[in-house]
Amino acid sequence: MNEQPADLAREAASTADTPASVLIVDDVASNRATLKSTLMGSGYVFFEAENGAEALVLARKHRPDLMLLDIMMPGMDGYEVLRHIREDPDLADMPVVLVTALDDSAALLEGFDAGADDFISKPCKGVELRARVRGILRLNRYRTLLAEREARHRAEVGARQLQARYTEVIESAGLMVQWVEPDGTIGFVNEHWLEHMGYGSEEVEQLDFADLIHPDSIEHCGEIFRQVMSGGVIQDLEASFVTKDGKRLDVAGTIVPRIEEGNVVGSHAIFRDVTERKALEAQLLQAQKMEQVGRLTAGIAHDFGNTLAVVSLNAALVRRQAPHDAPFIVDLTELEEAVQDGLALVRDLMGFSRKADLESRSLDLTVVVKELGKMLRRVISARITVTVSAGESPRMVHADVGTIRQMVLNLANNARDSIESHGSIELTVDEIVAEEVVPEVEATGRFVRLSVADTGEGMSPETLEQVFDPFFTTKEVEQGTGLGLAMIKGLIEQQGGFITVKSTPGEGSVFHLHFPAAPAAEDEV
Repeated sequence: MNEQPADLAREAASTADTPASVLIVDDVASNRATLKSTLMGSGYVFFEAENGAEALVLARKHRPDLMLLDIMMPGMDGYEVLRHIREDPDLADMPVVLVTALDDSAALLEGFDAGADDFISKPCKGVELRARVRGILRLNRYRTLLAEREARHRAEVGARQLQARYTEVIESAGLMVQWVEPDGTIGFVNEHWLEHMGYGSEEVEQLDFADLIHPDSIEHCGEIFRQVMSGGVIQDLEASFVTKDGKRLDVAGTIVPRIEEGNVVGSHAIFRDVTERKALEAQLLQAQKMEQVGRLTAGIAHDFGNTLAVVSLNAALVRRQAPHDAPFIVDLTELEEAVQDGLALVRDLMGFSRKADLESRSLDLTVVVKELGKMLRRVISARITVTVSAGESPRMVHADVGTIRQMVLNLANNARDSIESHGSIELTVDEIVAEEVVPEVEATGRFVRLSVADTGEGMSPETLEQVFDPFFTTKEVEQGTGLGLAMIKGLIEQQGGFITVKSTPGEGSVFHLHFPAAPAAEDEV
């Protein structure tokens, strides 16, 4: 059984408390009085007009639920009034019952042709009049309710279609949508928000949005939220969130106030993930900085090398001219050794700046590291224990042995400076598959890893983010240039490798130098 008529009946009954209004139009006052008295006990509200013009004015003003219209009136008869009503968009649906003494078919046809809903003949029988009026009003109420229901349905369908289109556009664009209440709780997020932030929909209800903001953006986002809650619209917003697994998520977008009845009741925003873009911008900036440092380093190294060449030449001339038992020969030997160390440093600096070719060859990193361990035990403070864990198996790499020594010595010196009293430095050599250990590095294949670990004070996350930046240092003025780690990074990358670091404040640091594994040895060190 179709339930719609029953639904309409219940809905019509629920509106029956509102009295229906009836406009009686007749040029004879006694006729109007008769109709009104006949319907008086039915609870209607009545309006009266004595001619067609007045009837149209009252109809437009009061919008009655029913008009009882006499046909034979001077001036504007009932047919003309009816035609005006049907041509008026605001009155066209109003039921009109023609009340007339005419009883011929031509009059009835003309009335229906003009748009009448029914006829009642004079003189009217009370029972018939009340029944006809009640039936027409009920049918009109059904029609009105049905039209309203259909209009609501069309509006709801249209709203759903519009919402679906907006959702399709936003989701296809990969945008993150969020609504935040004034107290900071999250009212709504879309699927892309959940995917980027790593939360399930049921978890979002328990979150406070302030807890999702990265520490670097807390102050900025707090000020933005205050502006939005005051009615401001923020465009080109950039901020950083923290995902469920603790990763930083950089976003950009727009945030606007949610306004209901003139009051700001929260905010809603559309963001896009710009983490990758930010990373690429940082890489570009770092590359530009390294290029500038490389140019500076190349110039300094070139001039320094020329100076050392003069010192070396003059030392050689003095040695040739001096007796072999001259007392200053020992000093001269130390001078020449210092010059050679300086020239090795020049070579490393030129290699760092890509201005000189490194002397790369196949070598056993195990042997190199064991020799480095012996050297470090002699030069590192006695309060620091140096250990080597390299095993006996050859670990072949293609690299420049001089830069390896320079890099390890630099890392060992940094480790020594980070150990306040007693501690240890450990050199370890092993072999790894790059993508399994450091997936964030664009490297594949097998690598030999040289690790330099210490028990020093460690580094904060903020320091780790800048540790390889040129001229960045945590040492006091005149105790470091900030080029050491940047140079190590440049040198190892020039040899096809890469460097990573792990550190925790108070628990020390470990630097991993990764060299591409070589298939076989060409020379021994």
